[in-house]
Amino acid sequence: PFEWTGTSLCLEGTKLWRFLVPPPEGVEQLDDLLQSYRLPSMAWQQQQEQDDMEQNSRTPVSLSAGWQSDMSLFTQRCSSLPSARALSDMQQEDEDNHQNKRLDQLESIASDWTLLRPSDTNYERAFQYCDCVSVLQKPGDLLLIPAHCWHQTYALEPSLAIASQLCTSKDAPRVIRHILKTTGTMKTAPEILLRDNYDSSSDESGADKVVATLFEHLKQSIAA
Repeated sequence: PFEWTGTSLCLEGTKLWRFLVPPPEGVEQLDDLLQSYRLPSMAWQQQQEQDDMEQNSRTPVSLSAGWQSDMSLFTQRCSSLPSARALSDMQQEDEDNHQNKRLDQLESIASDWTLLRPSDTNYERAFQYCDCVSVLQKPGDLLLIPAHCWHQTYALEPSLAIASQLCTSKDAPRVIRHILKTTGTMKTAPEILLRDNYDSSSDESGADKVVATLFEHLKQSIAA
């Protein structure tokens, strides 16, 4: 979902990231340019899990929904780009000769958007509207993905990474409102779930109490 702060820890290989950073006035115009649409988180659920829930007469409830675009930041690949096999051979040569030619080439690819071109003219309009950032993630790099920041990755070689989502006290108001809106329970939500700020040092609005209140509210609202 778009409201969370995302993280990605690269364990092996490299990943090329591209970000479209929303302007200060908000991400809505960028959403329109990318022809985005909402997609419930359960869209990624395994079919077997969905079948099991239906057989047990359990109605699934989506607590969140992401924003999706069918456009791509990596549609046209230049024929001059090295293959995964070629990059593997370069790594071995670098190790033998104590050089960094492979990494230098990967950095060069990351900085040159003409080598991996976006898919649609709307992206050209988006580039005029927002900042575009390209990052090469290497093993050991931990990448933080800000909320509302459109992004896409491309692997020039096999890679392995661990992705997660983080909800800090700064993210919490936005995340809680997202859940309440998605579940249609905003109107009856208690005051503690509608705050614009959560001070982690306050016992009254501590994380445990907020989370417990949220799930109790959802349970009662959905059951009703």
